[in-house]
Amino acid sequence: MGNNGIKDTKGKAKLSLVPYEAIESIARVREFGVSKYGDPAAWYDNAKSMDFIEAAMRHIGKHMNAHVLHN
Repeated sequence: MGNNGIKDTKGKAKLSLVPYEAIESIARVREFGVSKYGDPAAWYDNAKSMDFIEAAMRHIGKHMNAHVLHN
């Protein structure tokens, strides 16, 4: 609470704008990861950040290529 008893929400994400189905889908993916790897953070502990960057670049490149070909 702020000094005047009003909750400060400036700059905070308004999560009520996210459809519940999206949140539920994220939870299901996380549940799958936990069933496969155990600890919810295990994927991060065993990963190299450059691997994620490389994968992201491949996905972005494919998306950009598909966009160029279809427009």
